[in-house]
Amino acid sequence: MKEAQRILERMKRTDVKKQKFGSPLNESPHRQKIDSKTKIKYVIFDFGGVLVVEGMRAARRLYKEKTGIDIEKIWYTEVRSVWKSLEKGENADGDFWEALERLVKPRDSRFDVNEFKKIIFENQRYNLEVVSLIKKLKAKGYVTALLTNNVKEWIEEWDRNDPLNQYFDVVVSSHEVKEIKPEPRIYQITLERLGAKPEECVFIDDKEKNIDTAIKLGMKGVIFKTPEQGIKEINEILN
Repeated sequence: MKEAQRILERMKRTDVKKQKFGSPLNESPHRQKIDSKTKIKYVIFDFGGVLVVEGMRAARRLYKEKTGIDIEKIWYTEVRSVWKSLEKGENADGDFWEALERLVKPRDSRFDVNEFKKIIFENQRYNLEVVSLIKKLKAKGYVTALLTNNVKEWIEEWDRNDPLNQYFDVVVSSHEVKEIKPEPRIYQITLERLGAKPEECVFIDDKEKNIDTAIKLGMKGVIFKTPEQGIKEINEILN
């Protein structure tokens, strides 16, 4: 745990001011027609891949590049269900790492769970363009929220190092509500906490399936691929 804390503290070294926590350009295939009669008041962001650069998918790719060990196939056939249970708060962080090592090690004895963990944490850092956008939106009076599939220990440690309520009025994490994207219920919980109607919201996520649910519920959606593309589409919806 001390090692994880040390890594997390190092990756937070950014020029973002700390406060306290409260409770190639491509046209998106999901670009929605903007209804000028409905005013967007709420902007909802994903964590990994949007607010924060990199994530678990990128960590698997980087681990393969560094070690030659490809865990992608076993991730989707055996590990993914354990990961989803962790995101739902059904298992502890330590249980996941033990399960990952137990599943991967017999297939490739070179697998080092601590090295994989290090790559995950070292490559999670703020997407500063998105942080800047959030600050501008808040200054203009928009209400911001974070809607994330996340791990209790990870999101709480991040928040202790760099409190999230400096950016978000509402934070909804899967481990807390026991629901995960793209299940509709976690979006509905977010709307309830915001006191918002779906048509008043835009949701930004790097996964198409998560945006699909938001659109079906009546929100606007932006599939975030790059900061330039994502911010451009957000501004087009808001303006």
